[in-house]
Amino acid sequence: GINAEYMGDIMATLDVSGDGVVTFKEFVSFMQKTDTGDVNEAVQIFECLDMDKSGSLDTAEFTTALHKVHPRFTTSETHHIVRMADENHDGVISVKEFKKLYQKVMV
Repeated sequence: GINAEYMGDIMATLDVSGDGVVTFKEFVSFMQKTDTGDVNEAVQIFECLDMDKSGSLDTAEFTTALHKVHPRFTTSETHHIVRMADENHDGVISVKEFKKLYQKVMV
């Protein structure tokens, strides 16, 4: 899993305003600065989010990750993003599905 220090570093990088909350605008701004075609980066992010190391993200893992990035996401918003990512509707997000979502968000 992710240790607290690593998560703190990630939050500090993303939280440009320093207010302790990563807004969606801050998240998108950071992501747009990264190499949009870097599939390896998507895989690394996926592996960090896959807390049980199952090789897929269940709804709870993905929702938890979304709330860490943006605590003000509503339940409706998180469900929409999960539905958008889970292309085959099997209830989990595979690495392949996550890479597709990552590339959509990055463009």
